[in-house]
Amino acid sequence: MAKTVLIAIDQSVRELFGAYLLDHYLTSMGLRTILCSYIELEHYCARYNPDAVVLPNALYDSSNIAVNSSVFVLPSESANGMPDQVLDTHGGMAHPIYSEPVTRFFCWGTGMRNVLLETELWRPEQLVVTGNPSTDHWLLPSRKNAVEESVIGLSTTFRSLSGNTPARKTNLLRLIDSIELIGLGSYYVPPEHAESWIFFEASLARVMAGILRALSVQHLERAEIRPHPLESDWRYEHFHNISDGRINVVRTVHMTEWLTNVSVLFTYLSASALDAVVRGVPVVSLKGLIDTDALRKLPDAFSYPYDDMLWQIDDFDQAIEYVELAREGKLPRCRDDKRFREFMLHEFAFPREFPAAELVALEIKQTLDAGSGAERTPTRDNSGQKGKSSWKYKIYRRCGHMWPQFVALLDYLRGLQPNRLDVSHTFQPWRFRERRQARNAARAISRVI
Repeated sequence: MAKTVLIAIDQSVRELFGAYLLDHYLTSMGLRTILCSYIELEHYCARYNPDAVVLPNALYDSSNIAVNSSVFVLPSESANGMPDQVLDTHGGMAHPIYSEPVTRFFCWGTGMRNVLLETELWRPEQLVVTGNPSTDHWLLPSRKNAVEESVIGLSTTFRSLSGNTPARKTNLLRLIDSIELIGLGSYYVPPEHAESWIFFEASLARVMAGILRALSVQHLERAEIRPHPLESDWRYEHFHNISDGRINVVRTVHMTEWLTNVSVLFTYLSASALDAVVRGVPVVSLKGLIDTDALRKLPDAFSYPYDDMLWQIDDFDQAIEYVELAREGKLPRCRDDKRFREFMLHEFAFPREFPAAELVALEIKQTLDAGSGAERTPTRDNSGQKGKSSWKYKIYRRCGHMWPQFVALLDYLRGLQPNRLDVSHTFQPWRFRERRQARNAARAISRVI
């Protein structure tokens, strides 16, 4: 009987493509794979009793899972080469982590491995440098459309001002109050918590609007906006309308699919800059146009080390100059190519000979084969545990262990109510279109690389 690997997903838009690419290689090695939401992990483990579980981080106490299953961590957060972010997310600085039950932690690059080793929370044999499947599209052959078909690209990074949670659904006053009391990791730091990020995003929104007006309203250039995965698209209809349709919003499964049409990319504090430079698209940082006080309020963890390797801009007229140079093929992809190559190799294990998804799948397969003789016990229902003994909770757990997909639907519907946990960002089994697009993109890439 084929061994089962459960792949848990946190942010569906960000992780689904890489998860399906990993699914492809695991399946080709004779393993059975199941994708699930990180939130419903307990129910899926109870229902399927997997041989291995792949987690998006080590923030989940997987001690009980490790009794019957090998636990792997395929981190969804790269930290963009920032040691502080690595420590906050995977090193226990901002939140407790549970490293002991983990068999392997698949590092994005050598830089991440070195930082985690220094914490002494991880053993050397746990940390394997593979790169991440979500970046395997970087291995695709280069392909650019004709100059006359190209567009100007703009990628955004709005989170607080994402428009994703309407005010009537989320109590923003309570949210800001909680942020002021406890802070939220590296996003908000004392003594200026919520206003730091909101101030920055307001300044970025002003700059973005100015760039779009300068390029597409005054100079009639075609432009495409690729919003942050958590953003709502409807807000950008405003720019589509004022530009007579020359500005459009684009959503693609992975960045390479979009960048084929882009001649130059304008952005700031977005990992899309890395995707673009890797694919040979010149990138212009918007940092020079953002209010200096807004930049001062940003935490140090958001001073990405690659930003000064990109082209810089001081005024909107300069944007036109960059567009013309890119159109003529006279603008290199970045202004310090040697440093960029060294950075990518150290932090993202790129370039690499084999896809990260294949390396991760091979490590999982070898680990399971090595422990094939280990005795496994059936899972038990813990519905009678202390503090959770109500009849409603017992029914919830027992039904969840039998039909985890049904419980996922209940949690999703509950999250639509005011002041409830919104789980729409994570993997949902009934989103067939989203799953089909990610699966097809993963298969197409696996055939090429």
